Amino acid sequence: MKKLLYSITASALVVLAVFLGFWSWWQENMAPVNPDDHKLVVVNIKKGMSPETIARILKEKELIKSETAFLLYLRYHSLNLKLQAGTYAFTKSMTTPEIVKTVVEGKSLTFKITIPEGYNVAKIAKLMASFGFNEKKVLALAKNPPYDYPYLKEIPDNVQYKLEGYLFPATYEISYTDTEEKIIGRMLKKFNSIVEEENLIKEAQKRGFTLHQLLTLASLIELEAKKAAERPLISGVIYNRLRKGMLLELCPTVEYALGRHKLRLSAEDLKIESPYNTYKYRGLPPGPIANPGLSSIKAALNPAKHDYLFYVARPDGYHAFAKTYQEHLQNVKKYLP
Repeated sequence: MKKLLYSITASALVVLAVFLGFWSWWQENMAPVNPDDHKLVVVNIKKGMSPETIARILKEKELIKSETAFLLYLRYHSLNLKLQAGTYAFTKSMTTPEIVKTVVEGKSLTFKITIPEGYNVAKIAKLMASFGFNEKKVLALAKNPPYDYPYLKEIPDNVQYKLEGYLFPATYEISYTDTEEKIIGRMLKKFNSIVEEENLIKEAQKRGFTLHQLLTLASLIELEAKKAAERPLISGVIYNRLRKGMLLELCPTVEYALGRHKLRLSAEDLKIESPYNTYKYRGLPPGPIANPGLSSIKAALNPAKHDYLFYVARPDGYHAFAKTYQEHLQNVKKYLP
């Protein structure tokens, strides 16, 4: 009897020792790798990654102490299938449960992309590509947009990109898990809010323009005016030339047709066969050549009243305006090398 009692006691002690040992091991491996290290460590968890792969990555980056403990925690809490893809920022001061919670909730690392005023679709696509997004996908979305805004259906077919001019320049908070379609959609949503807040469709109609034509005019102003104060002045020149049936002769339209910026356009460049070439075709080009900011849009709606028909850039970034061609030639001689 005594032997049986001793045997049971011994077994109980072994079980207790094993339990205490496991508990100690568990607590140790749930704790932070380094409670005092708060430096951000970026981890990219791709769609379809197994819990085992995620555990290995976290261990390699010294964010968890044990892959086994990480996987046991997932199984115990039935979280194996709830881990979300994304790019996350962790620290070595985080506990294993905190890391798991972040991934389960999908609190992906976000960053900001600033679209400058005057960027065209091609530049926006390259900018997004620098953050790891697909440049060709962005261009394809801009050419054939799958978004449901009424005014997008009114864009003529002969434009290079249907969304040119409609991707509002601003700073956007982006997640690495966002798709190109979602990001472009966010830019359009911002643009739509501007359309509604500023009542742009009706304001354009007051000037005899469609929204598309207004944006086209605003994009010309955006690229021509280097100084904010000159936007209404340049807008006035464009209005005056349109009213007289003159060629607009704006270099940025030729550059858009060429697909690249040039410090100085050649005589051959000015002859390029393109509906965007305002040295060859009268009136506005078929669509915007960049994405204008609100100031340029307002300048397109509110041109300065004057008799200027010409302008030439000065070295200080401003322009010299002229009413006659003779005055313009004098300014060209004075300011252009």
